[in-house]
Parts: sequence; structure tokens; C-alpha cells
Amino acid sequence: MTTVVMSGDNFMGNAVTLNSDEFSKVAVVNGNVDVNVNFLNKGLNNISSLNYTVKDVATGNVSNEMSATVDNVAFCEMGTAKIQIPAGSEIGGPFKKEITVTKVNGAANELANANVTVNGELSKVVTRNVTRKVVVEEITGTGCPNCPRGYAGMEAMEETYPNEFIGIASHASVNYYDPMETSVYDEVWDRFGNQLGIPSALLNRTNDYEIFDPYFGSSSSTMLGVLDDFEAQRGAAEAEVVVCPMWGNQSQTQINVNTDITFLYNRDDAPYALAYVLVTDGLQGDGTPYWWQYNGIYGALYDEPYWDKWAQKGVLHDDIFVDENKNPLTVPMIEDMVYNHVALMSQNLTGTTTGEIKAPIVADAKQSASTTFDISNGVKGSFLQNELIQDKSKLKVVAMLINTETGEIVNADEKEIAAYDPTGIENVTATGEEAVEVARYALDGTQLSVPTKGVNIVKMSDGTTKKVIVK
Repeated sequence: MTTVVMSGDNFMGNAVTLNSDEFSKVAVVNGNVDVNVNFLNKGLNNISSLNYTVKDVATGNVSNEMSATVDNVAFCEMGTAKIQIPAGSEIGGPFKKEITVTKVNGAANELANANVTVNGELSKVVTRNVTRKVVVEEITGTGCPNCPRGYAGMEAMEETYPNEFIGIASHASVNYYDPMETSVYDEVWDRFGNQLGIPSALLNRTNDYEIFDPYFGSSSSTMLGVLDDFEAQRGAAEAEVVVCPMWGNQSQTQINVNTDITFLYNRDDAPYALAYVLVTDGLQGDGTPYWWQYNGIYGALYDEPYWDKWAQKGVLHDDIFVDENKNPLTVPMIEDMVYNHVALMSQNLTGTTTGEIKAPIVADAKQSASTTFDISNGVKGSFLQNELIQDKSKLKVVAMLINTETGEIVNADEKEIAAYDPTGIENVTATGEEAVEVARYALDGTQLSVPTKGVNIVKMSDGTTKKVIVK
């Protein structure tokens, strides 16, 4: 143990420097948006509060002094303050902002001439608050020993943020053939070349496709650190995305997808594109080892429930791998794996095809686009040629709105596939009225004149479809 003793009579009492990067946030008009600012305590007193002002760079207007409470950060320790940025009354953007810390613990910052400002922007000020969903695109593999920690992280994100998480799992072969590997995500992962580790993940493709560990996140060792990175992606969205996939025929070989996009600000041009991914849950193997999950975290318990759940899964095998001398290696394999969020097909995955989103963008005006997935030939794994559509009721469609200037996913939506509608009624809207029933069908597509015992498919006047159980 090393002890450092400092002495003198010129130590400061209340002093901070700021250590934050520039920020970029979407805010709601006439509201506030939170920005996390990192600081270093260079004074002897524990810090319990910071006072600050916010300057609008374009106008030079400076806000009244505001205060942020912090958690008693000690001398020479890092802390984080939640700063509120006023959005103002004008929609659009970007609006450049400058945060300046003015006081520490209610007293003047004794390092006032040091680094006490943070610059950033409100990239968009929007008309209303629409939740931004976070698309987590993971590369994983059955033969990847570290990938169970990725499954742990994906589960944690899904359960912590059930209404904001959209997961997509792209499988790759590591050590042995992965039966779920396809070429669907090649154009995304190929950009990283040999620098891509497995497991890895993208969160909304921010910062020019910044790679995260799907469990540790941007940290190297923080348990469930990915939740901090997910939290940083949360907030208001610049557009609302609503996807409505529906079976296009009774044989369920065609999926018709309609997507409504409502932007929440005005813009003369339209640098956006739509991308789609067909995913499935509940994939299970046929008993062959290719479907087993190599579990390299087996037995490594850390008193973190999501990790520990996976660290306790597996059966030891000595019939899978051998060492350089061809001696058997004992490895843990999870034989009863169920794989979720598996990517099967995609369209315009990186947003290279544009034109569906029309300029100019008008705040709160809806635009619509449509596409089709043809699954009449199924979906086969690249190497084993096994069928990957095992249960059509577990298929989902993800629609992603991509900013083509930055490559970022600005919002997305995911839905299960609605029942086939033989009437072909689409987008019937009763403006200014509550939605009413316009048609009713049995599960086989037969139109019903009255509610009938069992599951009824009800078509509403706003274009939505819902299942109703009649007893």
C-alpha cells in the first residue's frame, strides 16, 4: 500500500475543471434537455453543487445562473453534473450552446480562469417529445467463447429499456460453422476489416459507427457498462417512425411493410433513407454441436445477475476441440440454446438508396413508404444451408430511419407481422375522430358479419389491426 502525503498552505477550497467532450442533443421546443458534464475536483472541499450559465452562441444571450446537485465528489476525484439546457421557442437547428461553471458549493470557482466551459449544440429543437428508440446491432457467433456476455448485455438492455431497445443479432462463424450466419450484415461489418472483435455492437451507429462491447460497453471492464452507453443514446427524437408489417397473402410467403415517418422540425432538404431488417426470435438447433453455444465465461461468477445467469450455463465437453498435440480440450457448451433477434434478411441496410423521403421536410407532416419481403424460398444459413424461418409467428420487421450525412440511425421501430387482410384496406384514417371498426375477420381470412367465438382480427378506421378474443 502506498500513501501520498501533501502539505502546504495554498490549497484551494472550491475549484473544478471540466473534462467533457462537446455535446449534441435533440430538445423539445420551450423545454429543457439534460447534458452530463464531467468535472475534476481540484479543491479540498467535497463538491455538492455547481452553478452554471448557458450561452446561446449565435445571439450572445446568457441564461440566468442555475444550479446542479452532485454527489459529494472528493478532492482529486471525477464527478458528473446533470446540466439543463433551455431549448428556446424556435424549432429547427443546430443551435450552438456554451456551458460555463460559475460557482462551486455556492462560492466562486477558484479556478475561474481555467477550463470551465463546455461547448456543444442542440442539433434539433423539435415540436413534441417522441421517444428515440435505440437499435443495438450485435455481431455474435455460436463458436465465440465470449459471446454469452453479449447475450447477457442484450438481455439487460431489453429488460431495462423494454420500450426503447431494438436488438438485431448478426451471426458469424468462429471456431466452427455458425448455422445462423448469413451475408445480411456483410456491408456493415466489412467496413471494420480485421479490427472487428466478436462480440461487438453498434448503438444507433453513432459517431461514425463507434463500436461497443455488448456487455462492458465503451468501458473495458465495467460490469453492464453498456447500460451507461445505452442511457447516453436516450432522449427525444427528431422524427417518429411507425412500421406496420402485414402478411401479403394467406400462404404467408410475402410480407408487405408500410412505414410512416413524421419529422418534428422543418428542413429544406431531406438527407434521410429507410433501411429494413427481418429478424426472428426463438431459433433452436437440431441437436448438432453447430447449434451449441461455446461458453467461455462458464464458472466466472461476479455477483452480477445477468452475467452470472450465463456463467452457470453449459455442459463440459472433451469431444469438440483438441490442442496442438491433438489432445482433447475440455470446453463448456450450452446445448439448449434459444437464439433471439437473429437477422434473416435486409433492405438498404446502410441507407445508400435514397429518395423515399421527400424534401422539403415539414414539421408534423407525415410521409409514408412501403416495401415487400419475399420469403417464398425461405432463408438459408450460408454454410449449412439449414432453414432459418422456423416459426413465422416469431418474425418481426425493423424499420430504421438513417441520416445519410452521418450514417446515424435517428429513430426506428419494430413490429410483429399482422394477419393477412384480404380486403387490402390500408391507411384509412378518420381525421379528428376516434378509430372505429370497419371490418372483422377470422384467423383464416374469412370476413365475419358479427363477433364470433375465438380470435377475431379487427380492422380499424385508422388503418391499424388488432386481435380480439371473443368468449
